[in-house]
Amino acid sequence: ACMVLLPGGSVWTVAGLAGLQTGFFLAQWQEFHTGVLSTSFGPVGVTETQFGLIFLALFGATMGEEGLGAWAAARLSVPWWREPLPRGIVGVQLWLCFVLSLSVISFAKTFHNAFKQKGFAGLVVALGQLLPVAAVNCLLFFVWNPAVYELNPRKLCFLTGVLFFFYTAQMILCSMAKMDFSAQQLPTLAPYAAVAVASRSLSPARLNVVLTLASALLGVWVFLWLYRVLEELKARLGIFAFRLGAPRRPDGAGDGKTK
Repeated sequence: ACMVLLPGGSVWTVAGLAGLQTGFFLAQWQEFHTGVLSTSFGPVGVTETQFGLIFLALFGATMGEEGLGAWAAARLSVPWWREPLPRGIVGVQLWLCFVLSLSVISFAKTFHNAFKQKGFAGLVVALGQLLPVAAVNCLLFFVWNPAVYELNPRKLCFLTGVLFFFYTAQMILCSMAKMDFSAQQLPTLAPYAAVAVASRSLSPARLNVVLTLASALLGVWVFLWLYRVLEELKARLGIFAFRLGAPRRPDGAGDGKTK
């Protein structure tokens, strides 16, 4: 959506990413505790959201580069802000309101189910599982040098986005395999926090290099983790992510080969 809204290098670009990926994590977290992955709340669901993004992309293509830039930069007076804001930023703010409303529903349903099943102990477990994502959000908005939002928005979004993806993928795996989700994510949180703290003192040129290296290392870490997970799924459950397994005969026998 940012390719059309064009919020530019700002805190709102980063907030749009954080809202999207935090909301997606909460959906998987809710499934972990309720056993149901909600794909819609009322009349708005995955399909309607996809159609919205499609029409947004078509609108951007129709407007063209110059027309879209002028449209996104035009300022609007809104009741919730002290001064007129560019349309692109208003769009991101409305998106955050939408995600926040869905997140509140997710919190309510998850806490209710966790308390119903295990009492206060269930609430403690559910809250603990939110710590990694909460830590990323706190680091993103309160520790990173705000200048990074303007100077390195793409690399910051990539690094943070991969970390959000990593935690969400773990939650999906744990929900599927009926395993406990570990709130202890120091191997990835600690380096991310270190880079965030360093952004306060490093020069822009050096910080750019550090962001590149951190993004590459985290990407390799997550790729290797995904590879191990796929191998275990194949070995233990016979689930092939990119291939079809041989059909099993009615008696349950199979030759284990793939095609």
